[in-house]
Amino acid sequence: MSTASRKKKKEKRIRIPAEYTESALHFKTGPGWKACYDSERELYTAETFEAGYYDLYEINEEIFSKLKTKGMERREAHGLINTGRHLYKSVSGCNSSYDIALDKEYMSLCPWADVQKTGEMWESELTDLAVAIFESEKQNREQRMKTLIFNGSPRVAGDTVSLIDRLTGLLDGEYKVVDAYRSNISPCMDCRYCWKKPGCAIKDEMQEVYRYIEDCDNIVIASPIYFSELTGKMLDVGSRLQTYFCSRFFRKEEVSIKPKKGAVILVGGGDGHIEKPYETACTLMHHMNCHNIYEVVCSFNTNKVPAIEDKKATEGIERIAKFLNSKE
Repeated sequence: MSTASRKKKKEKRIRIPAEYTESALHFKTGPGWKACYDSERELYTAETFEAGYYDLYEINEEIFSKLKTKGMERREAHGLINTGRHLYKSVSGCNSSYDIALDKEYMSLCPWADVQKTGEMWESELTDLAVAIFESEKQNREQRMKTLIFNGSPRVAGDTVSLIDRLTGLLDGEYKVVDAYRSNISPCMDCRYCWKKPGCAIKDEMQEVYRYIEDCDNIVIASPIYFSELTGKMLDVGSRLQTYFCSRFFRKEEVSIKPKKGAVILVGGGDGHIEKPYETACTLMHHMNCHNIYEVVCSFNTNKVPAIEDKKATEGIERIAKFLNSKE
């Protein structure tokens, strides 16, 4: 391709607006995705694309409304769209290239889409088998226990992390660790967006954490004790739970968060008290609909004995794992 052709193609891409309307079709676009609302058919659809992969989905009004043309990362947008009904998939790679029509009507549902094809379409029998496998795996994921762990420690391999690692090695199902010091999560800015609207105006990694909070089975808060309190960064992350508080007390709306079990792990050098950080941790958990909280586990002599060598603390971690793994 000549330099002039590349320049012309680049200019054409730049001129495409992030949100526009063509007849009855209203479009939203972002990095690696495009969504469409067909007002005549009351139909919401979307496509996602990245190196070697192309997918079509039927989505709903809620997903469409949550898609933002500015400030939304590709991963977050794809995560939303992927919750829709899968219509079509195309994979193009060095070792394998194929197309799967999960719904044979994908072209009529998405006439606007620039469908990518390799020319190697799976036969219907193979597609039916793939659909059954995908559905089975989806059900397995939904049934697996999910645990969200907040790590409030600034140390990459300190006492708090050693106890978290011990816990994750004992947990059933899947888990996600939110690193308060290294995650891209801003503290609440008191913009008061959530006084009137659901969600949070700050578009950072907390958006993904919100989704995990609403869906997970267990919450764990693990933190060193600084001045008889959770660490500052842990409190920064906790401040973003303001949206749940505002939902109940300002907007008078019920928050869609499943009930969950919880645990608190605290680490200290021996000075200060555990009552206040434990109370704060429990307050944060209550806003996440976590009221069944296990007794606090604390290693409170880490200036002399590493937490992982504290027998009382490690036995407490084992009891937490047993409590969280229990179906009761």
